[in-house]
This record gives sequence, C-alpha cells and structure tokens, in this order.
Amino acid sequence: MELKKELQLFIVLGILTVFSGVHCASARNFSGGSDETPFTVFEIADVVLTAEKSYEWFDFPVEATFIHSETGNKIRLKGFWDGENNWVLRFSPTLAGEWVYSTESADSGLDKKEGKFFAETPTPDQLAYNPNYHGRIEISENGRYFVYSDGTPFFLLGDTDWANNTLRCGLGEDGDGPFFQYLQDRKSKGFTTILMKFMRGTGDTQDIDCQENEGGFPFNTLAEKKLNPEFFKYLDLRMDEIWNAGLVTAMPAAWFGKRKCFMELEWAKRLVAYLMTRYGAYSGLFAAGGEYQYAFRDCGWDFDSYNQIGEVAQRHNSYNKPISLHPSSNITRFPENHNTQSSRAYHNSSWLDHNWIQSGQRVTELFNAAGRSLELYALTPVKPVFLSEGYYERYMDTLHVYHSRWQPWSALLNGSAGYGYGAWGVWQFSDPFHPVEKMTDFSLPWWEAIAYGGGSQMEYVRRFFDKYEWWKLVPGRHFLRVNGDENILPTDIDITPPHMALIPGELYVCYIPRENSSNAIEITEIQYGKYKGCWYNPRSGVFINLDTEEIKEPEFALPDRPAPEDEDWVFVLQLVQ
Repeated sequence: MELKKELQLFIVLGILTVFSGVHCASARNFSGGSDETPFTVFEIADVVLTAEKSYEWFDFPVEATFIHSETGNKIRLKGFWDGENNWVLRFSPTLAGEWVYSTESADSGLDKKEGKFFAETPTPDQLAYNPNYHGRIEISENGRYFVYSDGTPFFLLGDTDWANNTLRCGLGEDGDGPFFQYLQDRKSKGFTTILMKFMRGTGDTQDIDCQENEGGFPFNTLAEKKLNPEFFKYLDLRMDEIWNAGLVTAMPAAWFGKRKCFMELEWAKRLVAYLMTRYGAYSGLFAAGGEYQYAFRDCGWDFDSYNQIGEVAQRHNSYNKPISLHPSSNITRFPENHNTQSSRAYHNSSWLDHNWIQSGQRVTELFNAAGRSLELYALTPVKPVFLSEGYYERYMDTLHVYHSRWQPWSALLNGSAGYGYGAWGVWQFSDPFHPVEKMTDFSLPWWEAIAYGGGSQMEYVRRFFDKYEWWKLVPGRHFLRVNGDENILPTDIDITPPHMALIPGELYVCYIPRENSSNAIEITEIQYGKYKGCWYNPRSGVFINLDTEEIKEPEFALPDRPAPEDEDWVFVLQLVQ
C-alpha cells in the first residue's frame, strides 16, 4: 500500500506554497492548504518543516501559535519529529474562518515560518456521515459523560483490538487488509470507539523489540531508544481511517511493566510527550499507562511516577484530550489502594480527568461491572467513569453471549459513561498463519471471533441508548424492590439482581437479568403521572410497546415479562404527560 502524501507547507519569502498535496487526516478529498483551498473544521493538516540541524526525537525544537483571526482564539502546538530533519505541526481547526500561524525556534530552518488556513463549517451531510465533524471528544460540563466539541453527547461503546497497529491487523496492498475488514465490521455493529495500543508488545509481552507494523518496529534499536518514524507513519494511516469511519480511539501510552520493564521513567515521559504531540489532534481518550500497577513491581516506580507521566501528558495536550490511567484487574498483587481494578488511586490528581475500570477476566468477577461503576460514580470531585475492559467473550464459556450482554447493561445503568467490549481472538488479533503471539485455548482466529454473538449484540445496546437521552440518566438501583426486599448488588455467585437508571419523573430504565421470572419487581418513589411502558429485547433489539398507564401511587409493579420469561429483558417507563 503506497503511503499517502503528506501536506508539506513550505514558506518561501513569506508566501504560503503547497508543494506535495496534503495529508488531511480526515478528508480524503482535501487537496490544498493555501488561501484558495479551505478545509473543514476538525479535519487535520500537517505543516512539515525542515530543520537546519539534527535533534533527538524528544527535543521538540519548534513551537507554533495558530490564531483564529476573527475571535483571537489560540492553539499552541509543538512540532514532532518525523524522520531526518523533518518536524511536523499537526493542526486541527476548532472554529470556522481564517487561521494564521507563526513558528518559534532556535533553528533557522524552523523559526519565523508563517502561513494561513481557511476552515469551513461542516455541512449537514458531513455531520450525518461522520460524527467526528462534531469535534473531538471532551468531558461534559457536569463531569458525568463525554461529548463532542459542539456539545453533542458521545456514547462510548468500545471494542478491544490491542493489536490493531501490527502486521497481522494489516492495511493490505489496496486498502483490503484485515484492518479494514475489522473496522467495517465494528462500525456496522454500532461500536464508536477502538481500544488499541500505540505499540503492541511493550511491557506486556516477552517481545524483545515490540511487534512490527508495515513500517517496521517502533524503535530501530529499542536499547538505544532510537525511534523509527516509518512505524508511526503507518499508525497515522490507521488513525486517519478510524477518523474517516466516524470512530475514535482509546489508547494507553504503553504497558511499562507486566512481563518486563519496558523503559525507565525518564524515557517513559519522553515517549508520552511524543505520543501526545503527534496524536493529540485525533479524537479519543488517552491513558498514561496500561495495567499501570505492574510498573511498581517491574520498574521500581511508585505513586508519584504516574503523576509525573500524567503531568507531562497534560503539558503536551494542546487539544484537551481526556486523560486517565488503565488499571490491572488483579486485586492481590499491589499496594492496597491500587487493588481497586480502576484508576481510583489517582482520582484526586489534577491531570486525571476521568476514570478507567478493568473488571476482571473470570466469570466470578462479572459483578464488578456494576459495583465498580457505582463506586467510582460516587466519588468527588465528579469525573466520568469508563469500564474500559470487561470480561472477554470466549467460546469455552457456555454462557459467553449472555455474560457479554450482561456487562454493558449493568455498567451503564450503574454510572459508567462508556463500556469496552472484548473478545478472545480479537483483542490480540489471533492469526494462526501469522503466529507472532501464540493462540491460547481461549482463542479463535480473529475472523471467527469477530462474529461472536455477544459482540454482535452490542449493536442492540447502542440502538437502545440512541433512542433516549441516556446522558441524563442517574443510577437508581436503590429504588427497586425484589419480592418486597432491598435490591442488593450482584456478587461473585449471584448476578441476578436487577439494575435501574432514571431521569427522575421522566424515564425509568430497568435491566432484568436471567432467573427473575418468579420474582416480583417494583419501582418505588415513582412520581405520579401518565406513563408509556415497553419491553426491550436485548437479544434482538426489538421493542414491545405496552398501553399507556396513569400512575397514582409511589410504587409501580413491573408488568409480566414477555416470553421467554426467564431470559433477560429491559423495561422502560417513560412519562407522556
């Protein structure tokens, strides 16, 4: 596959000239960066500059200020190294109109370069085709969920493909590789986010030099920390295509420990600075580390180490990308306050603006999807909760479809603002013909695992929540009574308790797990009014409407479930008057 052209804006005697076309990371038909050729707000363009001298990849010898002419709004950017003496300013306009920029550097080849861009407002067709034209992912004003830059709520439904940036998840010769097959499948099933790694095989595998993509390995020599720019150019292509598909990414910087120590703290900070500078313009979430606790054991880091990394990430966060920390699910190997299957230990750190959860890879840990979500939702200050990694679907679990379905409903109705699905065979992109990583007893080849029933039913989760103002829901399981008793949380041996979230007095959403057919479930403290009820089948995505009913008592008994009564169902009660 031929690398697409990059936007190279050379400044000759102060005149902006386009020499080699464009790299517009979000619009393949963008063909210029001059005054006469505008592009669209939130698309991405690269300004490529050539230094007189050579620098290390972590030096950042050039900075630029982009100013919106009409409002005076500014975006301050550092340039990232892109091979030889090339340094790139990755710009993405946040407002329509003229933007002018100028550079500052001690290098004469990088200093005092000027130019301008014209950005247009997205058209209705663009917004309908690609939600990324609503802007980058940010945190809502109330701190509970994620939104696009224009305030449109973002429903975070992720799929896990940690090996997305590897040869076995390849781009192919003509855009026909496994990467594109995977991306199209996940988009068709309603996923909005890809959980992926910048580099597979850092501290989380025994690979000596990580795993390669079409451009080679991420470091030409890992021991000497010599970055390979060709590797990152092929990651750029993947990021572009994900943007074009209307999806975003959620990406940990690296696994700095687990199987080995990947790199020392100072190098980790340099790497995070580079990744944030190069990929900050792309929409999505960033985690300062993967399964962060292992670096305590394997690298000798301590609590302050990740505070240092997180602060570096924020200092290089020109586009206000949400930043968190990806946790391990292990609850026995680490210091007590880090045995929480979440980023909770850093909740009060100023650099962390939302929380991630990994609920566990055993059936007996399913219950954490509800409990951990509710636990982090209750923390102050308020920050969004993302169950980033649940129990992975696997064929050896005879109830794998149900268990995969149970988790998002339980997490989302107990305070999570997003859910990350995963499947064995997909998360590591297993391919027996490309056995970089051994297939395990849990794994099918990716092209079979991608068709798992649980993954397919994520579409019905998305279909349901798209119908309602889900961002206004608050956890309300305590308003449910089961056979007249308090509604308890699920446990390691009992995941039958129902879940509920509500918009008080307007909307009540109850998820009723299996094995509740003989139980009488009621909503308490309901506000009086005329309500329309319906059942939703989470296995098929079908609504079954019920008659409108006027409620005059504070308790409301759920009506009989449709057949099959002992399956899981979702009940909705919505105010009509």
